[in-house]
Amino acid sequence: MDRNFLAAFAPRAKPEIVDALVSTGNYILLGFGINASPRRLATFLGQIAHETAGLTTLEENGNFSKAALLQQYSRLFDEQKAAEYAGHPDKILNRIRADRLGNGPEASGDGWKYRGRGFMQFAGKENYSRVAKEASVDILADPEIMSNPHVAMLLAAAYWYNSGLNKLADADDIQQITKKIVGGLSGLEERKRFTDTAFKLLSEKARSTP
Repeated sequence: MDRNFLAAFAPRAKPEIVDALVSTGNYILLGFGINASPRRLATFLGQIAHETAGLTTLEENGNFSKAALLQQYSRLFDEQKAAEYAGHPDKILNRIRADRLGNGPEASGDGWKYRGRGFMQFAGKENYSRVAKEASVDILADPEIMSNPHVAMLLAAAYWYNSGLNKLADADDIQQITKKIVGGLSGLEERKRFTDTAFKLLSEKARSTP
């Protein structure tokens, strides 16, 4: 990957994310075999581009309006609770992620502490523990480090490799990759669009290279 490719692939990408991808990112992807073929690299980029809103953010916002809370989390919020929590992302994530994904109860603060971060938007203490072991980075002690794009790339690449996603990428099985990452098919069409764009750009670059 180079800056010209990323400018065409994700025009709104944050400069610090681009810097990480074209420096340490290329070496990390090489180490995990992710850029061994245009198909693998394109599939990886398609997933992380969706998860990071076009390479613009490495941290979950969690800021919901009252209406959104009532619509999406009616089991957890009534009118009063929704009005109280709206606009307070820390309180919202502590509530909706309580006693899930390895997190403690709402009062523990785990929902906010272990909010979605990185290129794969890993969320929850359980997922933090897994990727910490896979990449040998102590993100449980310092969760904020996951928002560092260099560290985030290492964590995403290690997770991808250890989850067997290179093989699925070789088979162009975007559905199964998406299921492994998010447990369902959320954002599948956008993931496909990003993947197709990346593959087209990589293929064009390969044809133009002597």
